[in-house]
Amino acid sequence: MVNVSKFENLPNELIIECLEYLNIFDTFHSFNGLNDRLGKLIRTISLHLNFTLVNKKRLEHFCQHILLYPETRQQIYPLRLSI
Repeated sequence: MVNVSKFENLPNELIIECLEYLNIFDTFHSFNGLNDRLGKLIRTISLHLNFTLVNKKRLEHFCQHILLYPETRQQIYPLRLSI
């Protein structure tokens, strides 16, 4: 019999390490609203935002998120708008 682990059962430290490999827009799109634990966890990581290569739809989606969750603004570390 094979033991199967679920991503959401990993310790926070490992999940955060995994999330560092993802684009922040993909992270929020994929994990926001999935469950309370992951939602709170993605709100604790530093956001390294680079809008230079982001399409308008993704930008608007992220801005809507910031309007719904103003605490997200506190997580933004660097913000790059153009090259």
